[in-house]
Amino acid sequence: MDEPIHAATGISLPGRLLAIPDILAPKMLNETLVLATVVASISFTVTEMKIFRGLREWAAGKSRLFGELLSCSYCFGHWVAFALVFLYGSRMVKFWPPLDYFLTAIFVAWLAAAQCMLMCILMDRAGK
Repeated sequence: MDEPIHAATGISLPGRLLAIPDILAPKMLNETLVLATVVASISFTVTEMKIFRGLREWAAGKSRLFGELLSCSYCFGHWVAFALVFLYGSRMVKFWPPLDYFLTAIFVAWLAAAQCMLMCILMDRAGK
């Protein structure tokens, strides 16, 4: 009897292992990486670039909470990740939609935070 082939990886697996979720599917990983890059770019630009300094100062004058939110790329990145994952409809797992949405958004935000950290290091080394 031939072993079935897992759709995402193309690897022949015993039947009991076919229940592995398609979280490793290349399409889903690509979507997640693209979303994380977009989140990192938006977050870094709004929280670190001079062009948004006026917006950050205005928000800080209106509310301490919003001022802090627009000055922290990690914090702002979570809100951007939740919004973009919701709008784009990306889901890493297919179990229970609210949990899928939450886990995907947190993972995207985590990847985006790592990218923001790298951008901050590079900007610091460039003297900007």
